Amino acid sequence: MKIIADTNIWYELGRNKDLFELVRNEPICPTYVNIEELSLTKNIIEKENEVRTAIQKMFNYKYNVIYEPPFFHLAKLYCNYEFDPLKSMKDLLEFTQVIAKGDRISDENREKYLGFVNKVKENSKELSDFFNIEAQKIKAKIKSKKEHRNKVTFIMVTGFIDYIVKQVTKNECTLEGIEFGVIELILKTLDTFFYRVETSSMKIQPNDWHDLAILAYVRQGDKYWTRERRWITLIKEAGCEEYLYTKF
Repeated sequence: MKIIADTNIWYELGRNKDLFELVRNEPICPTYVNIEELSLTKNIIEKENEVRTAIQKMFNYKYNVIYEPPFFHLAKLYCNYEFDPLKSMKDLLEFTQVIAKGDRISDENREKYLGFVNKVKENSKELSDFFNIEAQKIKAKIKSKKEHRNKVTFIMVTGFIDYIVKQVTKNECTLEGIEFGVIELILKTLDTFFYRVETSSMKIQPNDWHDLAILAYVRQGDKYWTRERRWITLIKEAGCEEYLYTKF
């Protein structure tokens, strides 16, 4: 078993020494998503110490790190896709190391850094806006929420995940033929998430993509640790409550 934590958990472990001591020996696995979110955030400037302590706590679990981005991770597991983290993540890993050791972004580089962070966030916003517009089109055609929920959308979601894997690997890998029950957490949660967006006032937020993608690391028998009420509710609604890490 491994425990996949969302990035806010690392912030919490950095703030809460008692909580950290309780989970010090738990099989928590820092992930590429955590590393990226703690490296590309305005908090590095606005809440410098909080980011630094969060990164420092990740280093306590350095032997558990999953370096691959989530969909590359799926490709590696199911297609033996080769991913060299030292080659692909060298700059990102070096950046987190120097921040953890006490370095900071110099005053003359702050605007450049914030501009880069904003550009990354803008890309996520554009993707969110696109899906929200598409959801509105679907919502206009729904006559019955119950009937819509009973539609076989799970196959569409598995196809969506497979499409992403094909895109990131430039068609070198496909998930066709795998037992999708092994990654049921991301599939069922994503299915429920899209249903909610299509049938309620809920909108896709830019950061939702990170929160959803991190679920790709979770296998049957693993746990996902979050304190975000939105995701806890969606995971329970998806029938995947057993995946939630609830020890504390």
